Amino acid sequence: MPKLNPWCAAACLTLALGSTPLRAADDQPCDPAGCVRTAYGLLELKSAADGASTLALDGDALKTFDRPAQIRAAYPDREQASLVLIETRDAKSCAMYRVLEMKSKDEVRLGAEFGNCQALVADSERERYAVAQSVVFENGEWRFAIAPANAQDTHAEWYAYREGKIYKSQVVAGKSADPEAAALKNLEAEVPDKEKRDALIRAHGSAANAYRWLLLQRGLELDPRKARRK
Repeated sequence: MPKLNPWCAAACLTLALGSTPLRAADDQPCDPAGCVRTAYGLLELKSAADGASTLALDGDALKTFDRPAQIRAAYPDREQASLVLIETRDAKSCAMYRVLEMKSKDEVRLGAEFGNCQALVADSERERYAVAQSVVFENGEWRFAIAPANAQDTHAEWYAYREGKIYKSQVVAGKSADPEAAALKNLEAEVPDKEKRDALIRAHGSAANAYRWLLLQRGLELDPRKARRK
C-alpha cells in the first residue's frame, strides 16, 4: 500500500490502490478521453450507470468521482504520461479540473480541484483569447487556459500546476506581450509597497519569479463553489 508523503499537502491526496477489478485487455484500443498509458501501467476512467466515474491504474481502483469525468491532456505524452489532466462535469455542465501526478507505481497524487466552471479554450477559440495552445508546459509548470466565466471577456483565465500546487495567474501575457511586464502588473496588485516589491524582485531575480513564489507561498483557494477566504 502507498504511504502518505509529506510533500503532498492539504491541496492533494495520496491515493491508495484498491481491489476493484477494472483491468482492460492488452489489445483494447486506448480512447483518448478514457485512458492514457503511463510508465507504471494503463490509467483508465470507467463510467457507471449512475454517472459516476472510477479512475483505475492497471485495473486497480484509485479514485471514484461522483460525476462524469474524462482525460483532457497528458504530459509529456500519452504513451509515458507522468501528469494527467482530468475534467469532471456536474449536472449543470460545470467543468472543473484536477491534475494527477504519477510519482511511482505506489505513489499517485491527485491535486486540488480548480477552474471556473468553463472548459479549456477550444482550438476554434484560441485566436479570440490570444492563446497559442490551451495546455502548455513551460518553465517547470503545466499551464491551462480556461475560457473566462464572463462570455464578453476576451482574456482566458490561466491556471498552473507546479510542485503539487495549483495557482491562478491574474494577468497573462498574450502572443506578443512581454511576460515580465504582465508579472510586474500582477506583483504590483499583490504587493502595493514599492520597497517590498523591489526587494522581492531582487531576491528572486525577476518579477515573474517573485510573483510565482508569492502565489506558491499563498496557496490560493481556486474552487468558485467555495466561499473565498478574506
